[in-house]
Amino acid sequence: MLKLLITLLAGTIFLVGFSYNQNHKTEEISSLIEPKSLSNKEIKFLELFVNAEGKSEPYIVKVAIASVILNRLKDSNFPKSVDAIIFQPGEFSSINNGKIWSIMLDDSGRRAVADAISGADPTEGSVFYYNPHTAKKPNKYTPVKQIGSYIFCK
Repeated sequence: MLKLLITLLAGTIFLVGFSYNQNHKTEEISSLIEPKSLSNKEIKFLELFVNAEGKSEPYIVKVAIASVILNRLKDSNFPKSVDAIIFQPGEFSSINNGKIWSIMLDDSGRRAVADAISGADPTEGSVFYYNPHTAKKPNKYTPVKQIGSYIFCK
């Protein structure tokens, strides 16, 4: 079950509470989120990307994948557009293997991106993720947590 409570006050989004319960694990996040200004094109592309990367993973993983892209947008070490982040050479398997172009958009990708844009970040600010069954741990990042099949790192 995913719960998200958002309060709008003078153009600023406050994420009041976020909880996700899977196998009796509950996480609470409270933070001030600055409004995002993504174009419709960027949002649609992010939705497609989340569906391709998250494939059959649980919904919370899709929110986490979208959060990583949004966290990179705020980080000076990464490009400043969704497209530039997603197309960084060698970064994401769905781009490297071309699967992004054969994925159909579905409601879970749309909802996951909307939740991430609204401030839900189950990754605790992570800017990288990997699947330990298919990739090696990158040396320059510190693991934060595992969500689904992925390890999320800062």
